[in-house]
Amino acid sequence: MFSRIGIVMKPNKPEALALAREMIGWLKQKNTQVYLDTSVASPIHYAPSCRPEEMSKCVDLLVVLGGDGTLLSAARHMEKEDIPILGVNLGGLGFLTEITLEELYPVLERILEGKVEIEKRMKLHATVFRQGEKVGEYTVLNDAVISKSVLARVIHLRSSVNGAYVTTSSHPRRSHRGIHPGDGGERRPTHSRRAGGLRPPPLRPGGHP
Repeated sequence: MFSRIGIVMKPNKPEALALAREMIGWLKQKNTQVYLDTSVASPIHYAPSCRPEEMSKCVDLLVVLGGDGTLLSAARHMEKEDIPILGVNLGGLGFLTEITLEELYPVLERILEGKVEIEKRMKLHATVFRQGEKVGEYTVLNDAVISKSVLARVIHLRSSVNGAYVTTSSHPRRSHRGIHPGDGGERRPTHSRRAGGLRPPPLRPGGHP
C-alpha cells in the first residue's frame, strides 16, 4: 500500500535522530524506500532526501517524530497533496501525535499490510485583512489563532529561594522528568498559597532558609 515513506523531525533532537536511523533499517527490511528531510539527512549522511516543501511529491506516507508543533509544521508543507501523516509523540504535548514509541513498529506493520483506516481531518482556511487590504492567507490543520505579534513560548520553571528548592511547574505527561512545561508569568508566595501551592521555607537571619 505504501512503498515510499518520508520521515521528518527537528534536527536538534538526538532521540529523534537515533529513532530515525533505527526506522530506516527496519523499513528497508520491508522493501520500503525511505526519504528524510534534508536538514536531518545531511548530519547522518543519508540519501535520498527531500526538502520539506517537496516531501509530498516524494512519498505516499509521512511519519512525523516529535510533538504537535512538529506535526503541524509538516502538515503545512503537505497541504496541496492528499498524503497520510502518522504522528509519533516524542514531545511533551501529544494531542495530534497520538502514536507512542511502544506502538510505533506494530502500527507501521499494520500500515504496510494495508490493515489501517485513514482518518480524514478538516482544514481551515484563514484570511487576514488590515484596513480593508488582504495581508495574509493561510491553510491550517488544527486551528487559527488571533493574537499579538509576539507569541508567548512554553517555558520550564524550577523555583528556588536562596538555593532551597520550592516547587516545579508540573505537566502530568512528563512528571518523571522533574522539569515541566509552564506558562511563565508572575509568581508570588501569597498567590501560590491561595492556589494551594507550597509555601517557601522561612528565611533565617543572614538570608538563608
